[in-house]
Amino acid sequence: MEMLALTCPQCGSANVKLLPERNDLAQCNYCNSIFMLPPPIVDEAKPKITAIQEEEEEVDMTEVVYPIRPTPPPDSAAGILLSLGVVLVGALCAICEVYEWKPDHQRLVLFGIIIVIGIFALLMVFKYDSQKSKEFEESEEMQTYIKESKAAYEKSMAQIRYRMRQNK
Repeated sequence: MEMLALTCPQCGSANVKLLPERNDLAQCNYCNSIFMLPPPIVDEAKPKITAIQEEEEEVDMTEVVYPIRPTPPPDSAAGILLSLGVVLVGALCAICEVYEWKPDHQRLVLFGIIIVIGIFALLMVFKYDSQKSKEFEESEEMQTYIKESKAAYEKSMAQIRYRMRQNK
């Protein structure tokens, strides 16, 4: 049987004696506190250390081929440039009209409307581009690309794990 080093939980003293009346109680000779001993560890309750054996898995050591990403639809740069041009022209004309000696309010309103139309056109171009890119991401061609690239990555990682086990 192993001898345990008993210390008092209250003061930390190692000057402890077992009480003869009960086997699970001890008393500190320094502070006279009585405390219970922990139950003995039974063989069944002890943690059992078992060797973990890594399972040898079949690894395909052929060359990993990553798929080519499908080409996305082109962005409409012409639409963006055109709508930004309309906004710029409207803003410049409005600025020039404001700095005249007597600005014409009807022309200012017209240039403001041109600016709003340009901003609206820019927002429509952005919305159209985002719809095209979303359709591309959800297309069957892109989904097969994602599946093939995940499979290639898993194959590559399995080969790396196999080589690391071989080096050990």
